[in-house]
Amino acid sequence: MAKLDTNKIYCGDCNEVLQDIPSNSIDLVITSPPYFQQREYGGGNGVGNEKKVEEYIEIPYRFAIEVQKEKLAKLINELTWVKVNPAPKQDPRKLVSSTEPFFIFQKDSRKRHREKYFELIEKAHLSKENKEQAKKELSEVIREVKEGKLESFRMKIRGIHALPYGGQAGGRLTQIETKGFTIIKIYGNSIRKDVIESTVETIKGNVHPAVYPEFIVQELIKLLTNENDTVLDPFLGSGTTAVVAKRMKRNYIGIEIHSEYIEYAKQRLNEIPSYTLDLFDLLLNAVAILDSKKEIKYPEIISSNVDTLINKIDKNKSLLSALVTSLVKKINEPKQDIRLHRTDFVGLQFEILLAFH
Repeated sequence: MAKLDTNKIYCGDCNEVLQDIPSNSIDLVITSPPYFQQREYGGGNGVGNEKKVEEYIEIPYRFAIEVQKEKLAKLINELTWVKVNPAPKQDPRKLVSSTEPFFIFQKDSRKRHREKYFELIEKAHLSKENKEQAKKELSEVIREVKEGKLESFRMKIRGIHALPYGGQAGGRLTQIETKGFTIIKIYGNSIRKDVIESTVETIKGNVHPAVYPEFIVQELIKLLTNENDTVLDPFLGSGTTAVVAKRMKRNYIGIEIHSEYIEYAKQRLNEIPSYTLDLFDLLLNAVAILDSKKEIKYPEIISSNVDTLINKIDKNKSLLSALVTSLVKKINEPKQDIRLHRTDFVGLQFEILLAFH
């Protein structure tokens, strides 16, 4: 059996390609099976080629039941994606599909996932005292998660994980330099409800008929994996899972049966800018903060013609980049508190909208 390399896309039937993936080498699988009768998949016998739509709709539910029946994994969450802008059906007599289910399965227990940190501490080149301190603080944060005081956490260890941003006293970088590790506590996450409203992704030049939102993939990868873990998508399509995984410093393996989708996915991967996970989290958090602060009275300067505004932004990417860069520089100034104030983001939003109005 040939071993598949990570950070590559493989063209072929996933039933065949998956045979070359070693057991226990994948940390997370994220995928969206082919849509019903969009095109022929797998020689006419693959998922999406069912003769009746009812047969197709039943597949994820049958899968969920069978997986749990065979005790292969546990269904821990079911999310419903509500599409704000669902695509119309070709047949006007058919109802528009405005929702899709997301099933989240867990094979290994959270206990096993957390035990990996203890193993990494032992492997790290830390002093005996630092290792003992790391184990003590790790045990404490695990207890806080069990008691519901924390949603989750991440740990960065010197020599194993990429260094975080922040060089001020008491910052994450200083903690790694002095103790050899830092623990990032997560008090909540953006996916707090079982219903998520989001637009269908529309990416210029994308040849795929149905692109699911990067936001959901980002949150799942952030919550369920660590840096350098491997994420698999057996129905890669236009590459969203691989793009987000690469952006968040995870390895990926993509499988897709249609070569034109693969070429477009490769193009998207090549266009990813190089910035760290911490900076990526920073920008995601900016969106989350702006989204949640409904009491803020934002200036009414958004053009009523949304298409015009989008086109202006598309033509002036360098200006948008400069505005974002100015915020990042402000955040990374020495002696600045790494905690961002919402006014920073409101100011940035105002500048961006004003610049393109």
